Amino acid sequence: MKKLISLLLMLFLSVGLLAQTESQESRAAQMTETLNQVLELDDQQIEKTQLVNLICVKMADEIRDKYAADQKILEQKIKETQVHRDERVLKILNPTQQTAYRSTLKDVARFNSIPDKIADQESLDDLRIDVAKVEKLVSDLYQF
Repeated sequence: MKKLISLLLMLFLSVGLLAQTESQESRAAQMTETLNQVLELDDQQIEKTQLVNLICVKMADEIRDKYAADQKILEQKIKETQVHRDERVLKILNPTQQTAYRSTLKDVARFNSIPDKIADQESLDDLRIDVAKVEKLVSDLYQF
């Protein structure tokens, strides 16, 4: 559970960090592998998750190209892509995996609500979050 929380937190922190430096297929594969490590997906779930991730990576790249001049809209559209991905992934998971994933999404929202992660160490301690570790895990999971 802590692994999943850490992975998703890092994902939300660094969306786009590695964007377009790797192929779309390799970014989607890395995102799928990260989910597999945390949720222990079966072969069918891996295949479906890979497709969802690839579609979302392609969507994110198109969004970056289209809205490069407007950072506010770009961020909004990328966030919409993340939500789209999360909704699709949830449909692939079994009930136990869905519960773990939903719980993690709530923790990610709590983490993102802390405006200054470095200055607000107390909130981070309450969440038991290692910021550096979380940032790496998120980059592995959401390589849009």
